[in-house]
Amino acid sequence: MNQTFEQPTFVFFRSFPENLMTLPPLCSSLQNIESCFYFISLNRYPNALISCASALESAMKSILKKSTDDRISATNLYNEAIKEFPNLESFDIEKLKKFRETRNRFSHYGFSPKDNEESAVLILKTGIPFLIKCHKEFFGFDLLDGLIVEISEHLKFALESYEIINHNKSSNLKYCFSSFAHLIRWAGLKYDAMSILESKVSEIGQIDNMKFEIWLSLKEKLENALNPSWTFNCPVCNEPDSFVCELDDVDLNHKIVSLKRGICANCNLYIPNDAFVLINMLCKYGKETEKNEILGEYGII
Repeated sequence: MNQTFEQPTFVFFRSFPENLMTLPPLCSSLQNIESCFYFISLNRYPNALISCASALESAMKSILKKSTDDRISATNLYNEAIKEFPNLESFDIEKLKKFRETRNRFSHYGFSPKDNEESAVLILKTGIPFLIKCHKEFFGFDLLDGLIVEISEHLKFALESYEIINHNKSSNLKYCFSSFAHLIRWAGLKYDAMSILESKVSEIGQIDNMKFEIWLSLKEKLENALNPSWTFNCPVCNEPDSFVCELDDVDLNHKIVSLKRGICANCNLYIPNDAFVLINMLCKYGKETEKNEILGEYGII
């Protein structure tokens, strides 16, 4: 019987491993990565962790050429992959064990909202970093480079801000995903969720300049609410002069521009106080180029 293999559809990838179609579990790995991203955007971090773990196991089964009939346990699968690829040994074994055990607990016994923080941390600390390392070792594929540029950029922001905030022993580390999750919602889910009527109203609103009036009014309210504030280009929707950020007034008096939180008047991107490291990463260029203007506006120089 002839069988036709159809190229799978991907949303967040722009390049792929060369042997994608010859190793079916490899397709599953990339598909589970995309599912992981969608779950993160919906703040369903335990689901995202499960998808991330499935992406890892599919990648391992792919490179180890495991058949669909092979019922190898996750522990043995990890051990076999690490034995086959010694460079993986540099990854903390205890972190991987914790990751697997948590995935098994969620899969077999369920989870609740209180598990969101733990799941987000495990994804940032173990899941995605080990996934990146495995794809590089197994297939010579740079996972971050294979993603759409904007997706990759904000995923890097999440990973980098986690490293800094975790070093300072902060809580609410799930907020490291704030801009990444919002980008997925903005780029991948917003228009899919719109009805035809909502879409038409949106178009008419733009034509009649209604959107601009609403945007301007909202921006002014945000600037007053977050005073002292400064407005940058939004790092997600790229709308100019739309991302209203609260300035740290103590640092400002010492001629230092640092941000505490921010909201976009256009796409509603919200970066809370707990993600102050992330917001300063997102607006790094704007802070550097507009520093003197900001200090001048507030009479510091």
